[in-house]
Amino acid sequence: MKKWLLFFMLFFAGAVVFLVPAAGFTKTAYFVQAGYVDLEAVVKSYTPKYLDKEIVLLQDMIGKSTAASNNSGYYTLSDAELDEARNLLQNRRSALEKLRYSKRYWETRGELADAEIAGRIQKDIMDAIKKTGVVEGYSLIFDSTENLLYGSEEVDLTKKVLFRLEERLLDRTGSDFDELGLY
Repeated sequence: MKKWLLFFMLFFAGAVVFLVPAAGFTKTAYFVQAGYVDLEAVVKSYTPKYLDKEIVLLQDMIGKSTAASNNSGYYTLSDAELDEARNLLQNRRSALEKLRYSKRYWETRGELADAEIAGRIQKDIMDAIKKTGVVEGYSLIFDSTENLLYGSEEVDLTKKVLFRLEERLLDRTGSDFDELGLY
């Protein structure tokens, strides 16, 4: 009988030790899911694709502007409208040359020469990382190149981020230039 009583008391004491703290933390406990991204791999993969896409879009826009200048309606524009159209075309040509230069610079040195282009690429990458975190349910996402000591393949989000960036490039249209006021 003493054995059963001792067993019951130990069982009850163990249950109290484990269940009481758990009951008190149910409202504050939070499951954290963490992952990491190899930013170096993302930048190396996305940057040339981004530059190629932007170059193609600008070339198309310049081609359409040039074709429009051969349209009979072009000659009915006022002098101010003609100047505006010429300035817009010149700005787009300058932007195209800047992108081409940035692409050559990237290919030879592995870095971008233009801070504005680098900023747009960085914003795209950060947006893709944020979207991956939200969609996949991650609370924390780390960069693997700096302080990551270990990361299993299950929490490597690099491929998912690259997928989101590919989606962005596929959704990209020439109208994005006008909306952003970049070219």
